[in-house]
Parts: sequence; C-alpha cells; structure tokens
Amino acid sequence: MLSAHDVRPDIAFGPMWRKWAPFLAMVLVRARFLVSPMSIDEGGYLAVARAWFHGADLYGKVWVDRPQGLLVLYGLLDRTGLGNTFGIRLLGMAACAVAMWACGAAAALMFGDRARVPVLWATGIALSLPQIEGFSANAEILSCAVAAAGLAFALRGTWRRDVPDTRMLFFAGLAAGAALTVKQSGFDATVAAAVAVLLSASRGGWGVRRLARAVGAASLGAAVPTGLMLAHAAFTGFGDWWWAVAGVRLELKSALAPADYAKLRETAGITVPIIAAAVLVAVVLLARNMRRHRDAVVVLAVWSIAALGAFWTGGLFHRHYWTILMFPLAVATGAALSFLSGRTAVAVTAAVLVVPAVSTARGISMDDAKVAEVLHADGRLVRNEVSAAWIRANVPAADRVWVMCASSSLYAEARRDPPVRYLWFAYYRAVPEALDEARALLTGPARAEWVVQVQDPATCDPSGALAGLLERGYEPVGSATGWPVWHRLPG
Repeated sequence: MLSAHDVRPDIAFGPMWRKWAPFLAMVLVRARFLVSPMSIDEGGYLAVARAWFHGADLYGKVWVDRPQGLLVLYGLLDRTGLGNTFGIRLLGMAACAVAMWACGAAAALMFGDRARVPVLWATGIALSLPQIEGFSANAEILSCAVAAAGLAFALRGTWRRDVPDTRMLFFAGLAAGAALTVKQSGFDATVAAAVAVLLSASRGGWGVRRLARAVGAASLGAAVPTGLMLAHAAFTGFGDWWWAVAGVRLELKSALAPADYAKLRETAGITVPIIAAAVLVAVVLLARNMRRHRDAVVVLAVWSIAALGAFWTGGLFHRHYWTILMFPLAVATGAALSFLSGRTAVAVTAAVLVVPAVSTARGISMDDAKVAEVLHADGRLVRNEVSAAWIRANVPAADRVWVMCASSSLYAEARRDPPVRYLWFAYYRAVPEALDEARALLTGPARAEWVVQVQDPATCDPSGALAGLLERGYEPVGSATGWPVWHRLPG
C-alpha cells in the first residue's frame, strides 16, 4: 500500500492544479483594479440601475442605451451591498471566470481535451488586458461571457452526437437570449452555435425531426429572457425602449451612422500590437491542421466574423469594444498552441505571451491617476471620487445634485439618483432634448439644489443659455471637492 509520501505531487495534484491555475492568475491580475477608479460606463450603469430599483421609470425618467438585463445585474449588485467599485470589479472577475469555463469547454469539445487548459490561459489573459479595460465589468464581457456559455451548451448537446440533447440546447438558447438582454451585440457566439448545430445535424444524419426538436428546444430557451425583456418594454413604453436600445444608435452613432473612425484608429493602435503574434500563430497553426479539425475551424471562423460584425455595429470603437474580438481569438490561439509540443510549444507560447505580459505588468504598476488617464483615457475619474466623498458628507440626502453636464460615475459614487435622463456627455450633442432638460433643471422652483461643474457650460451649450442660468440662479461654494460646486440661490 502506498503512503501519502509515496505519491508524486505532480501526479496527485498536477491535473487539478493545471485547471485551476489560470483562474487564480486571472484573479491576481485583476486584483489591483479592485480599488481603482470606477469607469464612466460602470458608474452610469450602476446609477441608472439604482434609480430604476428605487422606482424611476426606466427609459423614461432614467435612460441608458442598453437593454434591461445589464441593469438587472447592476441593480442586484447594488441590492447585495456591492454597489461600489470593489463589487463591480468582482462582477467583472465572475464574468471572466464564466468566459474561461465556456471557452475551455467549447475548445475541448471541438479540438479535444488537450486544448482546454491552453484556452483557459488564453481567455483569462486576453480578457484581462488592462489596455482594453479588461478589468472592468463592461457590457461586452458580461454579454459575451453569457453567449459563450450558450455556445458551450450547444456543443455539449450536439457535437458529434447522433441524437441531440434537447436539455443542453434549451440551456444554450436560454444563455443566447440572456446575452442579448445584457447588450445588443451579444450575438456572436450564438451565430457560431447555430453553425455548430447545423454541422452536427449534417454529420450525424439527424433528419428533419431531430433537427426540428433541437431548434425548438433552443428557441424555447431563448424565448424566456427575450420574452421578459419585451414584456417589460411593452409595459413601460415600447417606443421609449426601442429608441434606447436601437433607434438612438442607428440614427446617431453606429456603423450605419457617422462612426468614430478616429477612435478606431486610436484603439487599434493600442490593441493590435498586443495581439498580433496571437493572431498570426492562430491563423497559421489552424490552417495547417484544417483537415483534421475542419468543422471546428469553420465554427471558429464564423464566430470571428460574427464578432467582427458585433464590434463594428457599435460605431464608437471604445477600448472595451475589443473585448468582443478576444473571445474567438483566445479559443483559436489556445487551440492552436495545443497542437504543439516540446521546445516548439515553449518557444511559440513565449512569443505569443511576451507583449501581453509586459502590457499587463505596465497596467498593474500604474497608480490610480495613471489608470484613469492612460487605461480609461478619462482624467475625470479620480476627481469624481473626491467630489463624491464631499457630496456624501455635506449635501443633504433629499437635495438633488446635477453633474453638469455629464460624468455618470459621480452619481454612482455619491450614491445619488440622477435628476436628468442623459448621463453621458455624447448625448448632449446628439440628442436635442438632452440640452432642453438640462436648461429646465436650472429654472423654476423645482430646479436642482446643487450643480457639480464637470464641464464648462459652454461646452455643453455653445449658445451661452446654460451658463447664464447657472450664474443667475446659483452661487459657487468652492472647488476643493475636485470640481467647482454651485448651490442654488434663494427664491
């Protein structure tokens, strides 16, 4: 009989350690950002969700161009006492962990179990890159992680099976529908899942009945979250919901409207050098192994094309948009590396990792001011924290505070519900009614008690009307809070 001392540690604990090590590394990389400044989007989602949970009419009294599922996540986070930067970043960690599991499971089914661990590492690294705000709980990682889980369920229920597992396909549809309720562009992995199901049906000779049952189970699952989303939209005002989740972007800022290609060039210049080696290795090695894994490569190619479509339709091309592309890239890179062995595997893996590792180390070493200015490209964030602390300490809870014209995370950090619908500065230029609401907020007996001046009034309203209202109806009470603060004059 062998004693515990006779068992080699690498045999006893090696396989388990290999599977858990990527998750531990992901947590360690993201840990520094648990206390870094809340991003504008994170804070905006939290502020809108909090006001909605307080009874405000979503898409009426409070507004965001995202579907309800994202706000449910942020609202539940707030209700559990985690409505702060720490809690939000924990949500980002959880989403990344789901993404790692889903991508690893999908890769193991398509390329064999040997691909699982390399894909776990590749996914954790790619989704945590600080240069694409990989540490934040942005809508992209939340929606794409859920969609990737749907792909994993779909593959589990169909890949190389003579009979589809309708239970797995129901879960696949449930995840696919849920992803769309978190962000409109969360469809890329679902497109790949549909192709995987069709390939499995073709190779397995399912016949029309089995394919119909598979499609029916997935459609039933998808109908649950999307049905709830549409029911809420109908109850609260379908026109307002449609304008928020589709109309405003289609008309004002998307790939179909004037897209921000200057921002695309900027963020591509940051991201492409970090991932270039991974893209090259994935393309070359998958092409060399195409004959052996033809169906899997087809699914990956479709996933990549769909991800590019989701990335492009946003139109704004912020850094975190690149998260969408990291999902299929991580699976492709990890699977490609699993084809190698020995010294070749070590050398190629090192070549793929060197730039991401250096970039990640640089991000982790930054102080909060640099994180705001360099990684978020938004110097407001640290000053928002200072202002929020002053508001919590000095402004009565019943008083309304307007952040002029917009810095949405300040509402979240100050724990104040916003008094206006539009919390992002871009909409003060794009939506005429946003400026009308701002002017109305500074006039009459119901005007806001406090104004935190994040932007110069002329930046929001070049006509000078907003500046005049502020100067006539308010008095400055200092700027030691990070931003100038104005208090309403009597009368």
